[in-house]
Amino acid sequence: MLSLRLFGGVSIRVENHFPGSDASQSRRVALLALLATTRTGATRDKLVGYLWPESGAEQGRHLLSESVYQLRKSLGSGALVSEGDNIRLNPDLATSDVAEFEAAVERGDLETAVSVYAGPFLDGFYVRDAPEFERWVETERRRLADSYAMALERFAEEAEAAEDHPGAVERWKRLIVHDAYNSRYVLRSMQAMVAAGDPANAIQQAEEHTSVLESELGLEPPGELLTFSEQIRRKLTHREVKQEDRVTAGNAERLKTEQKPEGGAIAVGGPSGKRGGLKWRKSTVGAALVFALLGVAVTAYSVMRVTGIGPWDTLLARGILEERDLIVLAEFEDHTGDSTLALAMTITEAIRVDLGQSPVVRVTGKDYVASVLRRMERDPDQPLTYELAREVAIRQGLKAVVAGAVNAAGTRFVLSARLVSAESGEEIFSLRKTATHLDSIIPTIDRLSASFRERIGESLETVRSSPPLSQVTTSSLEALRLLTESSRAIEAGDLVAAIDYASRAIEIDTAFAAAYRARSVAVWNFGWEQNRVDSRADATKAYELRHRLTLSERYSVEAFYHSNVTGNLEKAAAAYRALLALNPDDRRAVHNLGNMYWRLGQLDSAEEMYHRRLEMDSTAAIVWAGLVSLQIDRGKYPEAEGTLRLWEERMPEHGLVHSNWASLASVLGDYDAAATHLEKQLELGRGSPGREAELEFRLGQVAQLRGKLTEAERHFSAAMELDGNLICGIEFASTWVWFLGDTARALETLAAALETHPIEAADSAHRDNVTLTLAGFYASAGLPARARAILTQFEESFPEKRGSGWSRTVGAVALAEGRAKEALRALRESEEASPCRFCTLPMQARAFELAGQPDSALATYERYIAKPVPVYNWRGSPTIGSGNYWLPVVYERLGKLYEQRGNTE
Repeated sequence: MLSLRLFGGVSIRVENHFPGSDASQSRRVALLALLATTRTGATRDKLVGYLWPESGAEQGRHLLSESVYQLRKSLGSGALVSEGDNIRLNPDLATSDVAEFEAAVERGDLETAVSVYAGPFLDGFYVRDAPEFERWVETERRRLADSYAMALERFAEEAEAAEDHPGAVERWKRLIVHDAYNSRYVLRSMQAMVAAGDPANAIQQAEEHTSVLESELGLEPPGELLTFSEQIRRKLTHREVKQEDRVTAGNAERLKTEQKPEGGAIAVGGPSGKRGGLKWRKSTVGAALVFALLGVAVTAYSVMRVTGIGPWDTLLARGILEERDLIVLAEFEDHTGDSTLALAMTITEAIRVDLGQSPVVRVTGKDYVASVLRRMERDPDQPLTYELAREVAIRQGLKAVVAGAVNAAGTRFVLSARLVSAESGEEIFSLRKTATHLDSIIPTIDRLSASFRERIGESLETVRSSPPLSQVTTSSLEALRLLTESSRAIEAGDLVAAIDYASRAIEIDTAFAAAYRARSVAVWNFGWEQNRVDSRADATKAYELRHRLTLSERYSVEAFYHSNVTGNLEKAAAAYRALLALNPDDRRAVHNLGNMYWRLGQLDSAEEMYHRRLEMDSTAAIVWAGLVSLQIDRGKYPEAEGTLRLWEERMPEHGLVHSNWASLASVLGDYDAAATHLEKQLELGRGSPGREAELEFRLGQVAQLRGKLTEAERHFSAAMELDGNLICGIEFASTWVWFLGDTARALETLAAALETHPIEAADSAHRDNVTLTLAGFYASAGLPARARAILTQFEESFPEKRGSGWSRTVGAVALAEGRAKEALRALRESEEASPCRFCTLPMQARAFELAGQPDSALATYERYIAKPVPVYNWRGSPTIGSGNYWLPVVYERLGKLYEQRGNTE
């Protein structure tokens, strides 16, 4: 049995002995580490790319095969399993502490998880000349450290819940060792120390942490920690004074009442000390009686709450609501007279977040309400007033509506909320709380929500264990308002405004996890591959701060992070499943889980999720489009046609229907039909310059495939005029190189485009992508020196934006320079980092030809034409079928390769 220990260093054991030097070679150990972190194994190409990047493909595979042979020789023949092009560890014969750790985390065995983690992943381990492996190690090390911190934090919270205060202290201290600069861990450790009866050490902990922050980072600890420390000091001082007073008073009383025996000595306990013993027994009996009465009181209170007796009757006890019932939250009304504060809007969202923490009641999400309004043929973006909320509830058979208002009274603000029967309009109960000033509104919302949840029937324990809004959102009302504005801008499709609002919220509160999440989503939806580098940075920050989110938001952040940052799609899917277990009506989670299954290759499950999503809301065009695209991707063309016809019946005037008809027609090679559908969509989309530009661009691509280059030029020019996007001009200039090999005309066309739309005038948000596209053009035109100069300029202007687009362009330039190995390495990096797994295949095939590997080139070209290829248009949106743009040249190259092999047929 092979046992790998990769936490805190590296240790390999086979049965009861450690193998010799053959197995301890750094690259072989690295190979084992790579395989230990994945259940499904890895492809040979991927392993070669990590461990032998400077070797050619053939030599790299030879070195890999030699390493596998030596490992099997040292570790046992069955430890490594080869399945086609894939290599994996045999789980029956090989174990690793990483696998044990992750399995323990998944099943919730926190004690095992934290005991297995012995230190940073591959600590002190290094492989020379393997930069990709080193980058991978850093990513894995950070990921596993985050997972350990999350598990240990939950482990500490379990101890607190069990009132094991010493255990909680020990676990919080381990977290501080893991992350010495984390003030939240220090605060929780101090709270546990106080609960354990050790306030003096809590103060000492605060002092030590303050010293570390000031001396090493030049920072002050957060105010919350300082306030808590000061509270402990005051209580200690007060306790010492009271204790001294009691001692003095007790001595005086004894001097008055107790008899002095002969010799002047004071009799402390009477003869044999019996009086003291009697008092001790009395106090013990008294304490027992008090605790017994307290237990009876608590039991009686609990019974009365559950059964609805007396003043503690609850809606659950009376049967008005049932556990996990869905209720509609109407927009709060603003009676302050100051619309600039946007208080009602902000309070509504805060209430939604806080009620979202309740295990006994669920609040309708915005997607849910929007889909109901669409079915009611109402504007889904209109404010959800109380009257409209009742309509939504009645239509869906929901029992109750939450309505509220905020009023100003001098410098005070009165927040009121009421629960109303949807059917009758009768008030079930109402609550009111007063904020003494503007800055106290968020804690006032906490109090209002807590009372609301108690009246419904939630236990006091769960209400009080929910973190306050300041922890799961922000303590700044203005930052919360800006986040709410950002969310509404995203819903309205105004991504620029959404990004601006979220950025301003982050400026106010740099630890505002929900704002990082909102900005990450908005930037991602912007579509540009290079901007997605920024999105991933925000997603990582939100993930690091996920403890400052509600449980449902935390799952959303984890899913987005693993989907778009780590690429661990299994973990992303698991997070979405957890979210759906929490809220089965979360439409977005259903759709995104379908997307994850698609990317994981679990196509039946993906299709099932899309159908489930459409059962929830058949007016969701993006889901119809996803289902059609999936069916096209699977080659299920009759099913895709059936889905399109059904979609067209439900939403006959929706332009995306025609767009997807065009994709199906393009995949089937019917370019005339594709053009007809795009023209129809263009007519429906008039008035939206961005949408018109995208359609003109696609029409230009279809015209290229039909051989109508004059028509293509007209469409590309129209797109450039509508959107001011130079990429449209670069695209048409590329036509002369790609289809006709006319470099002179291509450069002339590009010069005209640059004259009317210079690159300096490009939108700053898109200039990085335009720059890379221009470099790619010069590479394809046989001008690699000019292309590399632009890449150098890109590095200076956008040093942080090296995504798949960067790697693809580097590969194109290397190809133009005749450096096939470098081109292949960069193009494969691009393929790994991009959702489009096929976009670089034609260039990879050309690199194989250049390297003198015609068999590999032929196989790569064949792989490209084996299925419809989803490519990304100039905005980064997938357009299934437009990958056919590459087909003429691919077919030409395939013909020549077969001819060279003598396969004239």
